Amino acid sequence: MSSRLSAYLQPPVLSVTELSAARLDGDLFAIDDGYCSIDEPDTRELRLEILSRVVRPSLGATIAGLSAAWLHGALSTPPARHEVVIPVQARGSWHSSSVVSVRQLVIENADVTRLGPYGVTTAVRTAVDLARDHRLSSPGHVALRRLLGSGTAPPAEVIAWLDAHRRFPGRPRALRSIEAAVDATLPGLDVPVEQAAVSAILSSHSAIGGRGDVRPADQPPLTR
Repeated sequence: MSSRLSAYLQPPVLSVTELSAARLDGDLFAIDDGYCSIDEPDTRELRLEILSRVVRPSLGATIAGLSAAWLHGALSTPPARHEVVIPVQARGSWHSSSVVSVRQLVIENADVTRLGPYGVTTAVRTAVDLARDHRLSSPGHVALRRLLGSGTAPPAEVIAWLDAHRRFPGRPRALRSIEAAVDATLPGLDVPVEQAAVSAILSSHSAIGGRGDVRPADQPPLTR
């Protein structure tokens, strides 16, 4: 197989028939809507290239949720729908589709990092967003545990973020999810979660006792 097939491939670079035949021969593997050479390292650069085929880089738009978790290495495969958050003023230029979910959300600059041409929620903010999601899927639970357990988003830093944002919508739920995640075990983690230290921090939070979400009166529903 030619070395030119070492990048992410989609039709019309090669036909569907050629790509399928190469996959059956063991030269390519399928990922998202395209194919990669089996010799291609699974790097962040490759994932950014794959993302660029679906989501255009845009000023003000931020990759979030499971898509951000995938870019941070917490998932082995991209989500079925990539997640993009945009400021209110950009709502007319973005629309959800079968492969991209778009929602309006205000995210602080400190919670966004640059990966290639994209703004992406930091690993800590990504963990927070996953932890507070009451509809969290199985891949979401896996991503949260990997972010916390691999050291990419240290649990103490995630909890410190929530301490600094005490009126953050979904905060009690997020704390409970973090507690459950650090108590769980996941095969293949390189760095063990420091359960005792994290449990001690969590036990001091009265929010785990069931206090409801709190939103300040002057904060619009889409903020944060």
